[in-house]
Amino acid sequence: MGLRSQHAVSCAAHIASLALAAPDILRICQRHGGATPQLNGAIADCYSRLTAAGYFDATRRAPPPVDKGEQPLPATCAEFIPHFAETSAAGLQGVVSAAIDGVAMVTWRAAAVAESDEEAVRVASLTGPGSGAFMSAVPTERALTLPDAAFRHAVRLRLGLPPCDRMPQRCPAARRFLAMRGTSSPAPPPAAAPSPGATTALSTRLRRWRRRRGRG
Repeated sequence: MGLRSQHAVSCAAHIASLALAAPDILRICQRHGGATPQLNGAIADCYSRLTAAGYFDATRRAPPPVDKGEQPLPATCAEFIPHFAETSAAGLQGVVSAAIDGVAMVTWRAAAVAESDEEAVRVASLTGPGSGAFMSAVPTERALTLPDAAFRHAVRLRLGLPPCDRMPQRCPAARRFLAMRGTSSPAPPPAAAPSPGATTALSTRLRRWRRRRGRG
């Protein structure tokens, strides 16, 4: 989508930096008799956030591809430093971030299907190949640029917002479309009943009008 929160995947960057430094961390720990509480706390915090994001559930169902030195995370915090002291952590941040994004996408699609058919279609359209290219493509000439209004509407669609903040209560175009199809337009909503004070004031004005007409 191109609109994800950096906070949601910051734990991937943190855990990857720790994994890259794991050989040096292990040597320091061996020299000083073990890991410090701060180090253990940092690893545990990353694992807790990854668990909350659904990373470990997702990787158990479909492990990330292990190629070009990319490695998924070990299952427990205790295995983390020894594992990456001997294993390359190259590409780890991308693997973890992709897994978190995958969980978020599955959750979002399921919520859209549960909400309505219209929302499910909107989400399917927005997650198709190339649907977000307009947000990252750099135009090479003026003719390839998007007007501000078109870009604004596209972003509002991606966010699930209406085309504008103040939508009209009635749509003249829809009425013309229904007339062309021979379908009667929907009846306008019933007017609210006038308050007793408004009814009294109207009756008073009518009586005055009748008196003036009678004098004429």
